[in-house]
Amino acid sequence: MLAIVATIVVVDAVWASVIHAELDTGAYGFLAVISFALFGGGIFYDRVRKDERLSTMLFGTAFLIALSTARWPRWSRGTLGRSNSCAGLRWR
Repeated sequence: MLAIVATIVVVDAVWASVIHAELDTGAYGFLAVISFALFGGGIFYDRVRKDERLSTMLFGTAFLIALSTARWPRWSRGTLGRSNSCAGLRWR
């Protein structure tokens, strides 16, 4: 499952660099820290505390956060504004 998330992140990073997009790295970093903390908790409850249900919940939550973060890039306002104006959209 982590390979899926890693592949999506790499593809999005390459794509963003090709189109010269500005990503909100602060939001990505915050969600990455949360995801890694949950993943670490999953390892702890899998190997040390031996609680299979809690470990599964922590691994699953970490994966869902990482996957949703990878699939929905957080654009900065400048990039979003330029792409909207290219499409003919004017937000107020």
